[in-house]
Amino acid sequence: MSSLLETPGSPTSKRERANRDAQFKFLSQRINRVEKHLGIINQRFQILATKMGRLKLRSEHVAKAVNDYADDESISVKSGLRGFVDCFLALQSHMQAHADHIESKVIEPFSRYSHTCRHMKEDLKNGFTFRDKLLAKEKQLERVKAKEPANKSKLLESDTNKVREDAEKQTKSLEEEMDNFEKGKIRDIKAVFGNYIHGAMYYHAKALEVLTLADQYIANINEEEDMEEFRNVIQTNSLSPRLDIMKAHSNASLNATADTQGRNEDDDDEEDEDD
Repeated sequence: MSSLLETPGSPTSKRERANRDAQFKFLSQRINRVEKHLGIINQRFQILATKMGRLKLRSEHVAKAVNDYADDESISVKSGLRGFVDCFLALQSHMQAHADHIESKVIEPFSRYSHTCRHMKEDLKNGFTFRDKLLAKEKQLERVKAKEPANKSKLLESDTNKVREDAEKQTKSLEEEMDNFEKGKIRDIKAVFGNYIHGAMYYHAKALEVLTLADQYIANINEEEDMEEFRNVIQTNSLSPRLDIMKAHSNASLNATADTQGRNEDDDDEEDEDD
């Protein structure tokens, strides 16, 4: 970045003033874009983390429904379904951990940029103020030199030099801040998105591990064993009482499932309205 303040007086310095105006405009727009886009990205991640958290609660309803059904099934199916439920709930716990990871490693760092960008815009505004003050002093000095005695112009020139020194210090500080802002932004983008990727990789690795185990539970359901148990029930002398018991269990489970589904649908409607 070229210096935002140059020695005035020549046609070249007038072009430099125009360049400085363009630089200030460019820097201001750049800060505004960073503030806008990182704010939107952060908001989208917040929505994602919130929806992931809601899935855990809904998953518990699914687990209960499967467990209720498993209670009415044969030993092998019951064992397979309960193993599936354990894995299913473990998967949701890993998802919640991933949502917490997004909250701490993505949302929190990006949230700080709201304050950072406001601070940078204030410093940029101060840079404008010092520059405009210097330009005003220089124009005043030129007018005095043309009309007033030398001793008066020397006094004003001394005052102008003081303003120039202050402006140069402010400009140098601003340039360093903008450099640090750009470097910090790039480093934060690499770190934050890298953290998200690593967290997602860990979550999906654990998900694959848990789902592999769930697949084994379901695959280990023994059809022949369950069919043998079913046929033994059919052939027993207590067929009617046993069937009555099974029917009662089945009706109770169906009623409970219907009630649960009704409540869940009401909850979903309310959440959809909120969204």
